[in-house]
Amino acid sequence: MSSTFPVPPDVRVARDFRITRGTDSMFRENKHVDPAVTALIKQGEWVVFNGSGDVVKVAGSTAADPAQGAVVNWTRFKKGDFADGQADAGGLGEITTVRGAYEADTKIFDIGGVYNVGDILVVKDDGAGNGTLFPVTPAAATVKQLARAVGKVTAPVADGVLSFASMGAA
Repeated sequence: MSSTFPVPPDVRVARDFRITRGTDSMFRENKHVDPAVTALIKQGEWVVFNGSGDVVKVAGSTAADPAQGAVVNWTRFKKGDFADGQADAGGLGEITTVRGAYEADTKIFDIGGVYNVGDILVVKDDGAGNGTLFPVTPAAATVKQLARAVGKVTAPVADGVLSFASMGAA
């Protein structure tokens, strides 16, 4: 008799996104996903809102013209796919966004950037429409980059993981 059971993720492997500090001072908010969004929204991916207040991808944002009003996604979502996305998120058509004061580790950042402690982080399109973090040296930042910054680098990148504090964190 053969049966297959889902195998839980290996706890020794770093997650794509993990809040490390500040769960008591961050805000979690469920937001409706625009029905036109059919691509996967990963946990830890940065998203923005359209004119109706629905979640959309950051397609077209660049380091020079970063996403405005970006927030990080806490749930894995794929429209109509309850196996690849979280069933509750898919069923409701909503994701949980996180904002406020927190610190986190993420694997969702542009690996082409140079990340120095204290650099600010902006959100840009990774080339496939996904919101990813990118570093900007504060002294060289434009007004637009400063205004749209979402965090600051808190530790050197190690083992493919970027540690950062949100702009709301002390």
